[in-house]
Amino acid sequence: LIDVTYKINNLMKLSELDGTVTFDCFFKVFWVDNRINVPDLWEAVVEFNPNILYSNRGTDLTQLVRNEDNPLRLWLPDLIFYNSNSVSVIEETIRMMPGGQMFWSRRLVLELQQPQFGM
Repeated sequence: LIDVTYKINNLMKLSELDGTVTFDCFFKVFWVDNRINVPDLWEAVVEFNPNILYSNRGTDLTQLVRNEDNPLRLWLPDLIFYNSNSVSVIEETIRMMPGGQMFWSRRLVLELQQPQFGM
């Protein structure tokens, strides 16, 4: 089960002549991957630093996943915008939480092709 939340931050441009609309938006994706359910890891983290509540925020894996030299090979759902002219990633966060829970947040600027604004 993958849960997706979409929030429009700003309607940047609307062009009826070109048939395009440009949004600044957030996509937040939650899912559970039982393959990475590692309870011993979380016990060690809490033992190492009991003052941090990792169970709520998880641990940030963004730099490991996006490392160009040796990326952490982690499954991420495909986010495809079929009617897009361009997709620019402004910022991104990938977090792992206990129980194999995953969170992926992306702030995007999307230019979408919409030839029929009346629909």
